[in-house]
Formats: sequence, structure tokens, C-alpha cells
Amino acid sequence: AAFRAGADGGARLLGLPEADLEPGSPADFLLVRGECLPQIVVDLPRREMVVRGGRIVARDGELVGH
Repeated sequence: AAFRAGADGGARLLGLPEADLEPGSPADFLLVRGECLPQIVVDLPRREMVVRGGRIVARDGELVGH
């Protein structure tokens, strides 16, 4: 539910096609821990993982692959 709210809502707002998260997709997203979407928006927890272009670029607050 959080993925759909963030991805599709953001895409619609920018006039882009709906987002997908499937193997082979050039995905840009981040993972955070939280009990619910409103808590994540208010608390802004640390990013557990950042994926750009389908590749992990940061994990546990550290850049990877450099």
C-alpha cells in the first residue's frame, strides 16, 4: 500500500505513467522502517536502502559499490 501511494501518487502528480516494481524494471526507490505511512512521513526515519536505476547504491546509511 505504501509503495502504491508513493509511486503511483507521485507519478500522477508529475504526469508520468504508473510505476511498477518488477524484475528488470529500472527502479528508483528507498526502503525505510515504520509502522504506517503517516508515521514515516512525520518521523522521516533513516533510509535502510536506496535503489537507483535498479541497482543498490546505499545500504544502512553507507554508499555501496564505490
